[in-house]
Amino acid sequence: MVGQRSARLRLTSAKAVLAILLIIQSSGCYKSVSVQEVTPEAMERLAPGEALIFGRMRMTDNGKEKERYITTTEQLDMMLVRIEDEQALAVKRVREDGTFLWKVPRGTYLLTRLRWWEFRGWFPLRPRIAFQVGTDAQAYYLGTLRIDAEIERSALSVKLKGFAVQVADEYDRDAPLLSKQLPAFQGSVEKALMVHDARIPAVTESEVKQSIVLDVLRSLGFGLMTVY
Repeated sequence: MVGQRSARLRLTSAKAVLAILLIIQSSGCYKSVSVQEVTPEAMERLAPGEALIFGRMRMTDNGKEKERYITTTEQLDMMLVRIEDEQALAVKRVREDGTFLWKVPRGTYLLTRLRWWEFRGWFPLRPRIAFQVGTDAQAYYLGTLRIDAEIERSALSVKLKGFAVQVADEYDRDAPLLSKQLPAFQGSVEKALMVHDARIPAVTESEVKQSIVLDVLRSLGFGLMTVY
């Protein structure tokens, strides 16, 4: 009886270790935190080292612009990496209309991955995007990120064949996002448009290193910041 119990304990421990290893392997060797979507209550807790970012995603799917970015079968999310400390920030998803308003640590960022989910499966897009959340304002407008994607679908699969990226300044349209979501917001707002450049490496989050991207970012006008 004791021998059987010990065997079961060893088997349970082995399964637990295997589960942990699989989690580590699937998540990569980087530290990840979640970006908070902003509510009036969260705005009251905006720390000196934090700022708001807002803007919009627009995706054209085989020539047709999507109208909804969250449905029962579809959603779009993204992953950011702050260069100063190589920390990944996992963003769950944009809103149904493609807009976003998030609270993030100040710093210099790569948008390393967009991920489109649907019932057939999912695929990643690496758009070669950088932006900086500075120290002078409480909110930063990042612009509209337009993705023109060519997608191949079958009954049970989905595959990205190619895509093009463009950043647009639609501030006059989207500035009301702040007042609509945060009526009491009185802070300063600056434009900090996302920059798309072919020299920005299309790498995974675990592959982002200052040594790889720093020269490119400096050539685009982004210097490293003192982070909190």
